[in-house]
Amino acid sequence: MIRKAEKNGLSLEIKDLRTDPDHFYGIYTENNERYKLPSLPQEFFTDIVGSKNIQLKILWAKKDNAYLSAVALMHDKNYAIYWLGLSNTNERHGQGDYIQWQAIKHAREAGCSLYDLSYIEKEKLPHIYRFKKGFSKSEASIVDFY
Repeated sequence: MIRKAEKNGLSLEIKDLRTDPDHFYGIYTENNERYKLPSLPQEFFTDIVGSKNIQLKILWAKKDNAYLSAVALMHDKNYAIYWLGLSNTNERHGQGDYIQWQAIKHAREAGCSLYDLSYIEKEKLPHIYRFKKGFSKSEASIVDFY
């Protein structure tokens, strides 16, 4: 799928959330509405990027200057978390695998040795579950404090 994305002319754009919060938030809320998921308030993202120790980068997969999908990658010095992903289109150019691979490479370049694909909810989001299981068969339970 990564080769398919490259053949389809996809490119990568990396933005710090601090520089373009409205663009990301607009597509994030549209994506959640499409999948009938709740959206976090925009202030939540603003608070996260206020920390000096945490980087929150948005990696965009683009085709012909159109934003197709994104990964919000949060990391500190050693640990990267694929925090959330979104798609701005139903078109399939291999952008899911492409953007995930780019996020993994970016985390490695930032010095991270751990990459967490984060939550997988088999019953609630089966398509995302299948996608993430395509990258790793390992699962680890987490404690939810909510």
